Amino acid sequence: MSCSGRLINVHGFHTELEVALCGSAAADTACTFEISLELRPKDHARLILDPYELRQKLPLGRAGGAGILHMQTVGEIELEAPLMSYETRNGSLTKRGGLKPTSAVYIKLGPVATTEKQCASSATVAIPLHMRYLPASSTGSIANEITVPLPRVQWMCTRPLAEPDTSMTGSSTHKVRDIQCIGDQMSVAVPLGDMTDLAFIRSTQTIVIFFATLLLIVHTWQTSRRLAYNRQKTV
Repeated sequence: MSCSGRLINVHGFHTELEVALCGSAAADTACTFEISLELRPKDHARLILDPYELRQKLPLGRAGGAGILHMQTVGEIELEAPLMSYETRNGSLTKRGGLKPTSAVYIKLGPVATTEKQCASSATVAIPLHMRYLPASSTGSIANEITVPLPRVQWMCTRPLAEPDTSMTGSSTHKVRDIQCIGDQMSVAVPLGDMTDLAFIRSTQTIVIFFATLLLIVHTWQTSRRLAYNRQKTV
């Protein structure tokens, strides 16, 4: 049994954690890969699991017992909330007002039989991740490195197998084997705002607001003159 994780489709505040699983046992409808990705608030507060995107990109109910059989997210979610809107209480990140950010996703994945020598069964899933908006940098830094954790993976069988696996633990009707996941390049650079651009942004906003206000004043004056002229014609 083996598990490997890597980040794919990295762009801006979005990425995907691809988990590739290889089973030494043949695919069996009684056995599934159990994937649990936990984002501990103290360590992974900058990462978000979006339950809506998870349901969209990881649909349930594929034929033959393969694919995603069950998925569940834990915690509250507010995608647009920046990191500054959260506070730490007793080592746990909490949304101001009492809400906790989404902290975990649990996926039950049915294996697919393969003809490869190394893998009698396999499964792959890509978990979409978001990064929170971070405070702007005052040092000129344009990115912040975030390390994405690897999931906990288990091979679980709910009935005795034709070929018993001595490496599995549990009862005869509920066998479990932990699979260590190995990751490669598990960090991603999150874009940061630059505080040195603040003066330019403020001056640009001031100019735009000034001319927009001037335009409104001119249009208001022209409209009032037109209304006054029309009123005089009707008298």
